[in-house]
Amino acid sequence: MLSTEDAPFELVLAHTALGEDLLLWVLVLSIPLLALIGLAFWASRRATDRPSWVNLAGWGIGAISIVGAVVSQIYVIRIGHSGSEAVWSDLPG
Repeated sequence: MLSTEDAPFELVLAHTALGEDLLLWVLVLSIPLLALIGLAFWASRRATDRPSWVNLAGWGIGAISIVGAVVSQIYVIRIGHSGSEAVWSDLPG
């Protein structure tokens, strides 16, 4: 069982763990976004003779990037909340 003296330390550890989990979701956001930018650049250079799969690939890569953005935002909110709990937990009441 945690004592009241250990509680802020445990909250800081929880805050740190959430921060470490964020990296995966930032990568899920960033890598497809870079791929989408590369695909758009490549497709614009091909102009009229681009393959038919380019639009479908763009939508798919964009959807993955949106999922990464939404989950990253959720993690940022959770990290901020856990950080504020860690900071303000030692106040009475």
